[in-house]
Amino acid sequence: MSKINVSQICFSNPKESNNYSQLYLANPEKRFLEKFGRLAILIDLNFKREASDEIITQAKEWSQALIDFIKGNFYHPTRSGQDIEKEFEDILQKTNNWLQKQKIQEKEFFEKYITNYDIDIINIFKNKVHFSQAGQIKAYLISNDQKQELAKENKETEFLNVISGSLEENNILLFATNNLFDYFPDKKIIQLLKELPVDKAMNEIKQLLSNKTEQINLLALVVSHRDESLISSSDKIEPKQKVQVEPQEIKEAEIDRPLDMNKQTNQPEIKIKQKNPFLKSLELKNKIKAISGRKIIVIFLIILAIFFIQSLISLGREEFKTQQTEKYDQIIANLKTKESELSIALIYGDPDKIKKLFAETKQLLEQIPQKNEEQKTSTQLFYNRYFEQLNKFYRLSVIDNLEPLIDLSSIDKKALTGGLVNIGDDFYIFNPENNYIYLYNISSQEAKIVNNTSANVGRIIQLFPLDNDNLIGYDQNQELLTFNTIDQKLLPLKLETAYSSKKINDLFAYGRYLYLLDSLNNQIYKYTKTIDGFGKEEPWIQGSPNLSNALAFTIDGSIYVFKKTGQISKFYKNTPAEFNLDDIEPALSVQDPNILNYQNKIKLFTDSDRRYLYLLDGASQRLIILSKEGKLVKQLMFPQLKDLKGFVISQREDRAWLLDSTSIFEINLK
Repeated sequence: MSKINVSQICFSNPKESNNYSQLYLANPEKRFLEKFGRLAILIDLNFKREASDEIITQAKEWSQALIDFIKGNFYHPTRSGQDIEKEFEDILQKTNNWLQKQKIQEKEFFEKYITNYDIDIINIFKNKVHFSQAGQIKAYLISNDQKQELAKENKETEFLNVISGSLEENNILLFATNNLFDYFPDKKIIQLLKELPVDKAMNEIKQLLSNKTEQINLLALVVSHRDESLISSSDKIEPKQKVQVEPQEIKEAEIDRPLDMNKQTNQPEIKIKQKNPFLKSLELKNKIKAISGRKIIVIFLIILAIFFIQSLISLGREEFKTQQTEKYDQIIANLKTKESELSIALIYGDPDKIKKLFAETKQLLEQIPQKNEEQKTSTQLFYNRYFEQLNKFYRLSVIDNLEPLIDLSSIDKKALTGGLVNIGDDFYIFNPENNYIYLYNISSQEAKIVNNTSANVGRIIQLFPLDNDNLIGYDQNQELLTFNTIDQKLLPLKLETAYSSKKINDLFAYGRYLYLLDSLNNQIYKYTKTIDGFGKEEPWIQGSPNLSNALAFTIDGSIYVFKKTGQISKFYKNTPAEFNLDDIEPALSVQDPNILNYQNKIKLFTDSDRRYLYLLDGASQRLIILSKEGKLVKQLMFPQLKDLKGFVISQREDRAWLLDSTSIFEINLK
């Protein structure tokens, strides 16, 4: 029984030849082999200067990175394998994007050391072969003692064409660097491949080159479709009569056609793959006998009318299917173009163009029909790549599989939590239902209840560190309260105020002062600390600020106020200061119409010792890190944390602790 056989040779001696070559031939496990076939990658790098150890090492690492990228995408478990040729084209597009990025990221390597590179990517699936080339590695079809070149040299540094087709029985494909034929005449290569199994033919070539293997760079991959058990296994090939063979030229327009054999001339032929569906016409094959009589004629006409109507319906359906297929193909083609444009825009960092391309890509994604499994799979793959690029641009990392440091239900079965603050290694968490206060020490990892009484104090809404021994907060009655960590007493705190009503949204202690954000009175009030409490309030912001929609604020010398609009206002020395917040995607919970429960889950923090501004958007499960000018530094998303209520940032800003429901989690920020 005929089967596909593959063999290869690779000699690489960079210091002698000033080239580096690498050949990868996949040997995947059975499930991937049956689904995707075998992948082969041929790489030949040409150096500008004498190859040093450093250059060779870089060349090896770069080549291996390219191979890992291609095989990682090709044998990815999310790929369907339903249309190998389309998926192969998708891999080539991704590889083009990767190569373009590499030219920018490894600019010095390419400019100083690399003249050019030659790469062939080949997929062998059953008896079908798909391949594409960038550079000068040649592909030949060997049939009837002749060698026919299958593709013109591609001088571009990206993959432009795909050649696809079925390898006919007893035919051979040979991929090789040009210098293979510097050492052997055509007839010798043809003779070896024809009269020996491919493995033995490759070994014979190695033996014949044995005195040169430490001097040359050479790549060759051979694919045959035949029963090699019937081929002579003799290690010695008898010389044959010399035959002059001229390679047949292939017209430029014939590139990108499938391999096949012309059945009449028995000569290799490249056929154009038909993209449009074939419309079947309705043909009436039954012979109708001539029958006399008006009644018979009427019946005959009715029958013809029925066939005619059926024909119109059938043709209409086929035409509709054709239109739908063409529409689907056009959307996919447009998406691939947008992906390529987006990859390049991301490299060059043009924010306006990137956002425009994201919007256009999303619009195309929403147009993809979902009528069969292939379309659903394609849509999911495009969406995955879209979100991958979107997250990269918006600096979003998703963190899963978190393990809690402590679950407070272990010390209180009825534990509920409302917020998290710290003084040194002591973390304090309050229960908004009964005013219990829990203490967790991150050094000893011990937890306990440090308050379970609540005389003359309403339900706690927020707590914040006041100094080394005290916490300060407010309750649901808009009254202040304090908790002394030494005597562990929770007490009310009276402030002198000129306003009969107020709406405390947040508070912050900074230096010798306490600041309250009051959205009802459109102001931030400042209170000076005294021996027995705080002095009279002072309006801190001058002018007429709009703080009616303020939710949270923080201070580092300047004051930053987060609003329901999703914007942050900055004030310095009592007046508005410049602050340009970057766009943030996904949308913040306050801007998402599907999220209504963001109240008390928005926390903002920095101080004069921290470099960054930290925004916890608990309802969208994110910790967002910003520069103090509004630039987006990083977003961390925690899908498993459904009830984020508070956070603490370490002094060195290398760790964060998150309160989710009754558990505390530690996060690495570096």
